[in-house]
This record gives sequence, C-alpha cells and structure tokens, in this order.
Amino acid sequence: MIARARRRSAVVIRSSSLAPLSALVLFLVPGVASAVEEAGVGVVLDYKQPRTARISIRRNGQKDAIGAKVGAVVEAGDQIDVPAAASIELLLSDDAVHPFAGPGTFVVPPTRPIGLGGRLLRGFEATFHGPNFSASADAVTRGDDCGPYDRPEPIRVPILRAGAKIKAGARDLRLAWSGGCPPFEVSVHRGEEELGSRTGLASRQARLGGLKLIAGEHTVRIADGRHHTFGFPLLVVERGPAVPAELRGDTRLGVMARALWLADQENGAWRVDSLETLRPLIRDHNPLAGNLEKVLLWKGPDRISRTE
Repeated sequence: MIARARRRSAVVIRSSSLAPLSALVLFLVPGVASAVEEAGVGVVLDYKQPRTARISIRRNGQKDAIGAKVGAVVEAGDQIDVPAAASIELLLSDDAVHPFAGPGTFVVPPTRPIGLGGRLLRGFEATFHGPNFSASADAVTRGDDCGPYDRPEPIRVPILRAGAKIKAGARDLRLAWSGGCPPFEVSVHRGEEELGSRTGLASRQARLGGLKLIAGEHTVRIADGRHHTFGFPLLVVERGPAVPAELRGDTRLGVMARALWLADQENGAWRVDSLETLRPLIRDHNPLAGNLEKVLLWKGPDRISRTE
C-alpha cells in the first residue's frame, strides 16, 4: 500500500550557512561529490503562487535560483523562498508530503537520497519542461468533430509504440489517440476472438475494463465514423522486465521512478504497464503522476526520462 502521510516540517532558516547539511548529504552517498544529481531527496509535488511574486529554490553552489515546477528535484539544504499568499508541497524520500506556506524561507531537511529514482525524476522534469515539449499544447486532437469535407489524419495511438507489450492477466486497458472522425469503436482481439469493446465514443480516449489477457499476439482495433479501421499489435507476455532493486519500493517516489524506468524499456514497448503502475497515484490526484499520465497517453516522445 502506498503511504499517504502528510508532515508539517517547515523549518524557517535562521542562519545563511548550509554547509553542514550539504556535507551530510555528500557523506551519506558515496560518489556524490562528483555527481550532484545523486543528492536528490524529493520532488516538488505541487505549488501555488501569486502572479506578482514567485517561489524560488536556491541551491548551495549554484548562482541562479530555480523556479518552482511540479516534478523539480530538490536536495537537502535547498533554500525555498515562499512569498506571502504562496505555498509549496514537497514529496520527500520519507514518503511524507512536507507543506511550506509563505511568507518565509525554508530549508529542505536531510532525508534519504533517492539515487537512481532521483536521476529518472530529474530526467523527466528536463523532458517535460524542455524547450521542445509543451504540456499545454498537445499535438493531438482530443475530441473535435470532423467537418463534412475534412480529410482526417490516420489514427495514431501514442502509448502503443512499435513492439508494444503488456503483462498477462485480468486487467484494464486505457488508450488515447489522434486522428479519425467520431464516433469511434475500440476493440481488443486475440485472433478472431473479441475480448472487449467500446462503441459510440465521441472523444478520442477509452478504457476497456475486465480484459482477460493470456500470452500471445493481440490486436487493438480502432474504427472511426467514416468506416476507417486501424489495427495496432499488442504482445501479451507472462513476465515484464526485471526491475532494478533500487526501484522496487512502494513509496510514492519509488512508484513514479519505477513507472519512468518502465516507460523507456525496449524503446517504449512497456508504456501500457508504465501507466498501470501509476494508477494508485493517479486515483489519489498526485499532480506529478498526472503529468506523466498525460505524456504516456498523448505525447509519446522517444524517451520519457533523459538521464544521459
């Protein structure tokens, strides 16, 4: 079970010296002195700020402050300047949410470094907030009707990349697509047998529930209102990739890091299971999991988390 503890641990800074905290982090993690990214202890889960004043994160040894972003990785000793009427929530490696409300300057407490998970989360932040990637301007259309003379684009399902795989079992399948004209019909087939379907869909997304999937080749078919049908192969297998031991924890950060790792295995073949990994956090309205959900369903970039 994923813990939901919330902890009020805001600490107002009384001294400008953070060297002892930084030294503590470097001591706890071998090799961190040559790789600062190893020192991440959590992420920005959510924040609110007025238009006239911004939350900033100041890091020892860095000249410029960091703006608050959902998913930004924080390190022990970071100073967070929170203006009046603003607030920020951090999800740290202790699996507690640490809320800070302004006005004030707060310090990120030293908790256990998140290692590989931190690198994955930092890589996702860089991709999601990068110059060539916009969360608000999706390149796909989610539900507009087609005019009588429109020539719709072919249907594309970002989460079903070439070689898409999914683990066997009784499960749901959530999909989103671009192209085509409503209404849509979505179905899953094993050979000629139909395992489940949804019909009369006005929007370009659907969840097929209660599918009983056994190992073998399957096909997802999407037909649109103009009688165009597109098929997408989906291979059902007994076992998924072997998850690194570092990512097997059930903390919220651990679950998100595991989903990020899974999303990029075998050139994105496991993105359906990556989304399934996130379902408990999505149901819990976790903002960072919600961002990753959008990427998996609608975007489909070559890599979700750039850790190189």
